[in-house]
This record gives sequence, C-alpha cells and structure tokens, in this order.
Amino acid sequence: MYFIKRYFLSTLVCFVSLSMMASDRLAIRGLSYRTASSTLSVQTSKGTVLLPLGGQTLFVAGTSFTPSIADTFKTLRHTPFVEKVFIYPHKAWLDNISDVSLLSAGRRTAITHYKVVSRQPLTLKGSNEWAEVTLKFVPQGNVITVEQTLVPKQAGAYSLSTPSMLVADKERPFKVVIPGYVHADRLSDDFTSAYAYEHGAPNRPVMYQDKCVTTPVSILENEQLTLGVAPGKDFPRKPFVNGVMTHHDRSVGYAYMSQDKELTPLLYYPVLGTEKARLQKGQTVHFTYHIILSKGNWYDVYTQAIYDLYRFDDMKEMRNKRSLVDRIHAIHAYMRSVGSQIFRKVESNGLIVSAQDYHGGIKGADGDAMKNADYGAMWMLAHLTADSVLTHEILPYVRNFKLQQQFASGPFKGTPQGQYFLWKSKRWVEEWGEQVEPIAITYYSLIDAANILLFQPDDMELKQSIRQAADALLSLQRADGSWALGIQLHDGKDVLPDLQDFRPTFYGMYVAYQVLKDDKYLKAAVRGADWFLAQAVEPCRFVGVCGDTRFAPDFATGMAVQALLDMYELTGNEAYKHAAWKTARYFTTYIYTHPTDTTLFTAADGRQESMQQYTQAGLVCEHIGVIGSANPQGPILLSSFAGMFVRLYQSTGDRLFLDLARASANGRDKFVEEKSGIASYYWTHFTKVALPYPQHAWWQVGWLMDYLMSEAELRSNGRISFPRGYIAPKVGPHKIMGFAPGYIDNVSVELTLADGTVENDNPDLEILTARGTDNGKSYYIVMNSRNLPVAMNVKLGIAKTTFQGEIAPYGIQIIEVSNL
Repeated sequence: MYFIKRYFLSTLVCFVSLSMMASDRLAIRGLSYRTASSTLSVQTSKGTVLLPLGGQTLFVAGTSFTPSIADTFKTLRHTPFVEKVFIYPHKAWLDNISDVSLLSAGRRTAITHYKVVSRQPLTLKGSNEWAEVTLKFVPQGNVITVEQTLVPKQAGAYSLSTPSMLVADKERPFKVVIPGYVHADRLSDDFTSAYAYEHGAPNRPVMYQDKCVTTPVSILENEQLTLGVAPGKDFPRKPFVNGVMTHHDRSVGYAYMSQDKELTPLLYYPVLGTEKARLQKGQTVHFTYHIILSKGNWYDVYTQAIYDLYRFDDMKEMRNKRSLVDRIHAIHAYMRSVGSQIFRKVESNGLIVSAQDYHGGIKGADGDAMKNADYGAMWMLAHLTADSVLTHEILPYVRNFKLQQQFASGPFKGTPQGQYFLWKSKRWVEEWGEQVEPIAITYYSLIDAANILLFQPDDMELKQSIRQAADALLSLQRADGSWALGIQLHDGKDVLPDLQDFRPTFYGMYVAYQVLKDDKYLKAAVRGADWFLAQAVEPCRFVGVCGDTRFAPDFATGMAVQALLDMYELTGNEAYKHAAWKTARYFTTYIYTHPTDTTLFTAADGRQESMQQYTQAGLVCEHIGVIGSANPQGPILLSSFAGMFVRLYQSTGDRLFLDLARASANGRDKFVEEKSGIASYYWTHFTKVALPYPQHAWWQVGWLMDYLMSEAELRSNGRISFPRGYIAPKVGPHKIMGFAPGYIDNVSVELTLADGTVENDNPDLEILTARGTDNGKSYYIVMNSRNLPVAMNVKLGIAKTTFQGEIAPYGIQIIEVSNL
C-alpha cells in the first residue's frame, strides 16, 4: 500500500515595495493656468506645483515627405559608426539616424501661447500660421490626462510634440529615462556611445521610435519632482494586428530634450513619415496622453505607467495550452530521438568532438559552423532523466568539444579559440572576427567546464582546463580590476577601442575560486567586481556579449545582477547586493510592458484567437536600443531572467519582478513548435525557425527548470530548496540544479524528471518530481500557474494513485508518496 501525506499551501503574501512608492505620488486637487507666466498651477496633497507650459514644437512637411539619412557619425576614436561589417546593427542604425529621428525633418515651427477656453475642465487653445491646437486637462489621482487635438490650416505632413512641462537644470542632479533607449543622469557629447549604448544621454535632441521603447513613457527626475509623460494605451504601436505582424510600424515618438536643448520629457504624435502624419486642411488629429507626478524616483513613475496605465496585470490572464514541464519532456524526447542527426561528430586534433550545426551568420563560415549552448543544462537533463543515450553517446563528445575549444599552447593558452568550430576548414572562430574576449574565458572555459564538473567532479582533465583558463583570465586583468573588451589575435590590439568591458567578466574569477579554492582568484574577483560597480553600475553603463551586434547592451546586464548576488553571498559585502538590486530594476527596462490587446480575430484556419496570445509584453530584448536586435526582430522568447526575478521578489518584495517572470513564462504557446516543444528565438519568427537552432533548446530547458524551481521555493516558503550551479553562458542569469540533493521539509531528496509516474492533462498545473535519497519515498510538487483556483485531478506514482482537490491561485501542494 501507499502512505500518502499531503501538504497544502497558498501563495505567499509578501511585502510589496511598490506600495511604499504610492505614498510619494501627488494627489491632484485642482488645476489652473496662469496666462501671464504660461504656467500650469497644480494643487496637490503636498502643496502647489508650478509647471511652466513651455510650448509645443510643430514640424511641417509636404504630403509626399519620406524620411532620409540626416547625418553620418564617428566614434571618439574617429572611426565610422556603425561599421558596415556589422550587418545587423548597421541597418538598425541607419533607420535611427534619419532626419525624423534627429528632428531635422521638415520645417520647425512652434505653439508658444495659449488662451483659456474653459476652466472646468481646464482647456487651452493655441495656434500659429500652420495649425490650431487644443489641450484639455483632466486630473485623477496623481495623473493628468491630456486630450490633445491638432487641426492643420493647410494640407501637409505634421508632427506635434507635447508641451514641455518640467525642465531640469543640467548642472543639478537629474535622471532621464525612456525605457529601452535612455537611462542617464548625465549628458554626453559622445553621440554614438550615448545614442547606441545608453552611456549617458546624447547632448542633442533626438526622437526615439516606439517599436523599441519597452514601456511607453518618457520620464524626468530631478531633486524636487519626477514627471512622466505616457501615451494613452491605444496610441503606442501594436506589434500584431489581426494575424499580421506589425512590429515595425511607428506611431508615437519619445524624447527627453526639446528643440531648445532643454531637458524635458516629450512625446511626438503623429510622427513624420507615417501615414497618420499626412493630413488634409481642417482634418482633426486626436491624441491622449498622461502626465504622472511623483515625489518618488523614476521607478515609481515607471511602475505606475506599467500597472495603472498599461494594465500589466492583464498578463495574469495568459494561460498555457501546454505545461512548461511538458515542454521540457518534449524537448528531451526530441533531442534524444534526433541526437544522431543534429549533433555533428567531426575530428579535431585526433579527437572526436560533437556539436550542433549553427545556421546563423558567422564570419568566414561556409555553412559549416558548429556550436553548443548551455552545457550545464545538457548534463542536468541527462542526469534528471537518467538518459543513457545522452550520457554515453552524445555528452562525452560534447565534452571533447569543450576541451578542444581552448588554446592548448601559446600566449593565449587556456582561452577559447572561438565559440564556433568550422568543420570544413577545421578552425575556431568568434561571431565576428578573430579575437580573444576575456568574457569568453569566463563563459566557455570556466562556467561551462565548472557546470559539467558539478556532475562529474572526478574529471581531472576538466579541472586542469579550468585552472589554465583561470590563470589566463587572471593574467589579462588590468591593474584597476578591469579587462579589455577583446584582443585581436593577429596584433594583440584591443578590438573596438571606443568600448570598455562593462560586463560581469569578473564572474570567471568567482567560478575559479569556487572550484579551485585559491585566494588569488577571489582577490581578482573582488577587484573586478569593485571596478564594475564604480564604472558600470554606478553610471549605468553596460555593453553586451554578441559580437555580431557590435556588443549592444543585452542579456549580459541580467547576468551581472546574478553575478553580483553571488559575490554578495560569497563575501557578505552589502555593496554587491544593493548594486544587484539597482541593476535589476534597470534591467526590467529591457522587457516589454506595452499594453496588450485582448480583442479576438479570425485566424487563417478560421479559428477565433486573441491577439494577446501574440503579445510582446513580458518578453525581454536580446539587445536594446537603436542598434539592438529588437529593431528588426522584437524581443526573444528566451526568458533566462525569470528564475532570478522570482528570487529577487523574495528578497525585495518588489512584485514587478514576480509579475515579469510569470508573464514571460506563461501563455507563449504560439511561439512553441508543437512536436519538439522548442520555442522560437525571436518574437517575429513565431514558430517558423525553432528547429534550425536546436542548441537554443538547452537554454530553454535551463531557464524553464530554474524558473519552476524558484517558484516552488518561493511558494513553499523555503520548505523546498535545491542548490544551484553557475550562471549559464551567455543568455542571462539562469542556473542549473540536480547535481546534488535538495531538501523538502528537511528531508534529503534528488530532483528527477520521471514523466512515467505522472498523469496530468491540465496545462495549468506544473508538476515537479523528486525522490528521497534514503527513505524510498517520492515527492510531487504541484503548482497552479493561474491567478484563479484550479481543480487538480492527477495520477501519481508507479501505481497511478489519483489525487483530487483545488489549488489556490499561484498555489502549491506537496504530495508525498511512500512506496511500501
């Protein structure tokens, strides 16, 4: 018989830091306009706020206007930017240096004076020779909703800004934020660095496109007030409309600086070059936007836009048609069945190595590039499933690939020769050039090998390779604690000297210390982390790890959060923890929170579908900004941050972390290839290119397991706990598990993926499995992924015993089965 012990837990009620921010919001009690001084007087719960109504910029062009390239640019090193060799960012850059983006298109005019048309609600009217503008102000809470109309006096193309309402003193502390593009407390004359990498804000007016604004709002924070301007939810561009991908459409423009170079948050609507901007005489254009007032910082206004204006809580309605655990099983079955086909075996220096074919753009490749991704996830899946095919027929040759990847001798001994092996020419290459990158040592010579070593700790050859790699990384560390972004193999010079290594390269030294326990590596990790805090975190300057995108800021920023948290856990230095929290809040701006469309449409097969199933909300950009991959491709489906965000919610009480994690994980079936369970990489591809990149599936297994276990640990209030490995290269901060026992109610257990002992036809339920290490019992962790109660009717164990009941919203049940 079976002895069954059942535990019932509901969702934890944790402290929510966002509620504290609400106390800084200025409840508006009245509005008036002072004509003589052109000032909007706002009576609030904390006194009167005077907002100078500085007028509006109006651009006028002919009805046949089309955007054109406005200028060319160079780095501070006097090299052209972006170099044509970087194909993907070059195209995106050209799209963002048009005369529209640089605010030099058409004829510039202004609306500078207003008269009061009505005092309740306050309505103002202004005009010039080109157009008439009306502004109606409706306050509610700490938000002023403005209904703006533009009526042209003759046919043409028009673009109108919102009024400047708060101007910051450039000599005093300030912060400007346009999520996805700008996050700066200083202005920079280095245009390419500021515009393309968010290293400061460009010291000239520019307008950003809303396809890469992750949250549609422009925010200015100064010492007295934080003000955000956000378009009404119907105005930002929609990425998907009635079965058609519309990611590249433009609707609203965003800016932080006026044409007079004053720091002030602005929106532009319509935008020149779009169909909406082509107007006839007397045609009325309506635009609604919201002005948010707070005594708090940028994050308060930002989160209010996300939740109150764009209703991010609607994402809780997203449901899985296939559970995430079932996806993991499907990926395992697919990779196992086609392993001999997609894992190419070739000879390298007399050794058989194996990797998966890579079909992306690699400089010098002739359709022969091979790579592996997430070694830790490979070993984890093989271990949790006790898969002999993976363990004996594939992974030994994948291990050989890892060992062959390092230079065996010479000045770069121990460093990776490249991410990719070209099997025709038998050489190793990086994505875009022949170079050595210190962070590649961290990724491919240290983290990968260390994660394998967790599962086979007696592999002395791997341990020796880790020591060689650690010494190589240590030798390349500069006196100030930093590393070069990259070093050219042919002459030893720095690659792209206009960039610094604002990435968590120091984590390689952390890994080396954890494996080898040599204090010299810990000291190097501390030096590197301290430099990173001062030079990257404090000024908010980051670069990415993808060479083919010219190292545009990317998921390495998310990895930096976990790297700093690991350093805090190791050293106890509170500075690392607070730096991690600061960077994590900034990293949320890499994630889309555009308003989702819940309307139905008729799909090609005649079925009714919701456009919310195709939303970008909750998904992270691979690379942000004006040269990032989000320009042509939108966000990615690889949500490596999800597990870490659950853990951050547990430590900070900030519910945005938890809500983003759940939104990224659930309801994404439209992007998952049905047979294999593999999700597409870029949003714009839907399910079309999931299978040509099977190595990405390992990353998916890694982040899905990390997310699910993090949810189990959170919801069980610590009764469930499993040790984690090291961060996975190179897509973000997820971590593997399963190499060592964990605990359920202080009982030692081993994590498994024993799908043969679970029957569950409800995709709202996620079921993780474990077995006691010495008590002969099985444990089933059943979690509800919905915000509503869900009925449970599952069969568990070898005898398929039925368990029924109801699980609370985001609740958990731990079911213990004794096989006696």
